[in-house]
Amino acid sequence: MISILDRHIFLDLLKALLAVLLVLSLIIDGLSFIQYLERVINGEINADVVLKLLGLETLRSTPRLIPPAFFLAILYVIGGMYRDSEMVALHSCAVSSARVYRPVVALALPLAAVTAWLTMSVAPWASGEISMIRMDQKTAAVELMGISEGRFNESNLGDTVFYVKEMSGDDHLMKGLFVYYKQQGKSGVIAAKEGYHTRDDTTGGRYLVLTQGHRYEGQPGEANYSIASFDTYALRIGDSDEERVSTSRSSLPTALLMASDQIKLQAELQERISVALLVLVMVLLSIPLSRSLPRQGPHGRIILGFFVYFFYFNLEALSKGWMVDGLTSRWMGMWWLHLLAAALVMLYLLMDRPLFRRLRRQLRRSN
Repeated sequence: MISILDRHIFLDLLKALLAVLLVLSLIIDGLSFIQYLERVINGEINADVVLKLLGLETLRSTPRLIPPAFFLAILYVIGGMYRDSEMVALHSCAVSSARVYRPVVALALPLAAVTAWLTMSVAPWASGEISMIRMDQKTAAVELMGISEGRFNESNLGDTVFYVKEMSGDDHLMKGLFVYYKQQGKSGVIAAKEGYHTRDDTTGGRYLVLTQGHRYEGQPGEANYSIASFDTYALRIGDSDEERVSTSRSSLPTALLMASDQIKLQAELQERISVALLVLVMVLLSIPLSRSLPRQGPHGRIILGFFVYFFYFNLEALSKGWMVDGLTSRWMGMWWLHLLAAALVMLYLLMDRPLFRRLRRQLRRSN
């Protein structure tokens, strides 16, 4: 049966967790929103996909935000109990610190499971969708490429530059085109009356189709150049779907990482598992950090908690790099960092027991 104390701590911790997670999400999503607006202004993406990208960014970033949000929530709730002398009252009623942390662990276990699911399933899927949308925006139709009148536009392959004098009302038909291209060791200039974008359904490649124009092809400074007129001419300006598939390790399925022996993929797998383990490690780290004196200000411990978490986060990134570079063995991977943190906290708690405190006092008196 859940006691009043357990329910009180559990609900306060849950509310603090949701509040901190909401604030962190607003900060991250706000920065992402600003970046996407800049890309819309620069014509890199269409405004219609901004909300979809923001939703995917939220799914991708939320698992990484849960451990620090939970850590700060514990510091706020348990630290507040110390500052308001609630812990002193509980200890006087024979309620131990381990008893107080029981609802914390009760929330940490399902939270770690949810974090593991988000990290291993949802976040890779969201990363893959974001990569596909971004690549698709680079080689999409005219309105998605940010082509505008009186502006030089470069293809995503970087081998074609074209100028549009006028565009139709629906932005699908361009008029008065001047194109410079360099493909297959040849460079040339094309002047066409009209043009439009199209996509090959078989290969997935994207082309700029020009109509009623002239083509001048040759090497600058040489006399052996050719001049031709055409009714229709197609220039490839985008790669195929097979070439555009994202190979980012963050978007690979977890099952593929588990079946691979490559050290980089194994490091990616351990990093995903570490995000879930970090929720449990944060419970241990919060025990010594949440202890504060009565009437002590609440900001000191939280600021210290920020420094501890970012220090731990940087160590985690270093451990991944050491694993990839071979400085640590594969079986150690990134586990040693979590085990070391757990061991240090356990040693601190052991040294804080009444027996060891009496031994320390006796040693100080003897000296």
